[in-house]
Amino acid sequence: MKPFLGLLFSLFCFSVAPAQDNQLSSEATQITPPKLPRFNIGVDYLHYDFQGRHPADSGLYGFEGVTFTSQTFNFAWLINPLWSLSLSFTHLEKYAETEFLGTLYKDRTEGLGDTRLKTSKTFLDGTNIYVAEAGVSLPTGSAGEKNKNNLSINYPYNMQLGSGTLDPFLTLIGIKNLQRHQIGGLAMGTFRTGRNGYGYRMGNEYIAKTWYTFNWKPYFAPGLWLNYLHVQRITGEDRTYGRNVFVQWYHSPRDFWDFTFNINSRVPINKSLTLKGLIGRPIWQESKNIDNVQVYAQWFAQLGIEGQF
Repeated sequence: MKPFLGLLFSLFCFSVAPAQDNQLSSEATQITPPKLPRFNIGVDYLHYDFQGRHPADSGLYGFEGVTFTSQTFNFAWLINPLWSLSLSFTHLEKYAETEFLGTLYKDRTEGLGDTRLKTSKTFLDGTNIYVAEAGVSLPTGSAGEKNKNNLSINYPYNMQLGSGTLDPFLTLIGIKNLQRHQIGGLAMGTFRTGRNGYGYRMGNEYIAKTWYTFNWKPYFAPGLWLNYLHVQRITGEDRTYGRNVFVQWYHSPRDFWDFTFNINSRVPINKSLTLKGLIGRPIWQESKNIDNVQVYAQWFAQLGIEGQF
C-alpha cells in the first residue's frame, strides 16, 4: 500500500469594533483588525507499519515486516486567506523484509524524497468548503539506491526514494460541516512524465477517498475513512536488473482499498502555533495485483506542529 497521503489548509476571519458615540469619540480607542498571517510553516512526522499476509502465488517471494517513515517540512505563502502557494521537502526511510526463495533479506533506504510545489485555492459556500490544488513533484529523490547485496544493481522500485521524473498532480476536495460533524471527499491524480535516468517511468496514481469526522472535542476528533488507490503499470524497466519474475508485480496495474478508524487532534499552543496528531488502524483492507501479494497496514501515527506568521 502507498502511504497515506496528508492535507493542510487554513481559514481566517476578522472583526471590526462598532463606531463610538460622537460625544465620546475623543476618548474612544479605535480597534484595528488583527493582521492576517502571511506564512504557514509546518513539520510532520509520519510512520506506517505493515505486515505481509500472503506471498506471491508462485511462492518465489513475499514480504514480512515493512515500515515507511517520513519527515515533511512545509512552507506556504498565504497570498490571501483562501489562496496559497507551498513548497514541501520530505526525508524518507523505507525498511522491508523480503523473502526470496526461502532466504529473508532485510533492506533499508533513506534520504531526501521528491519535492512538491503546489498552489491551493479554497472556495466557501455556506457550510461547504471546496479546495482545488495543482502542483508538480520535482525529482529530488534518488531512483538509483543500490542493493547492498549486489552493488551492481538497484533496489526494486518500492525501495527507491523518488520517481526520477517530473510528475504533475491535481487534487479536488469537498467538505461539509454540520456543527460537530464533518463529511468530506477527495479525488487526486498524479501523472508521470518521460522516463528517468534508469530507463523507466512509474505508473500514474489515482486516489479516491471519503471520510466522516465527529468533532467531539477540539483536541479529540474520532473518524472513519474509506480509501481507494489505483496504480498503473511501470513503463520500461530498470536497466540494472531488467524485467524478471521478482518485479513482475510492478509491470501490471495494482488496486488497494482500506476502511480505517482514526483519531485526529489539534491543540493550540499559542495564537501562532498548533500541535497536531493523528493515529489510526485499518478495520478492513484489500488489494489486487497480478501475483496476489498481500501486504497490509497494521497501524499508523502522525505528529506535527504548524505555525502561522
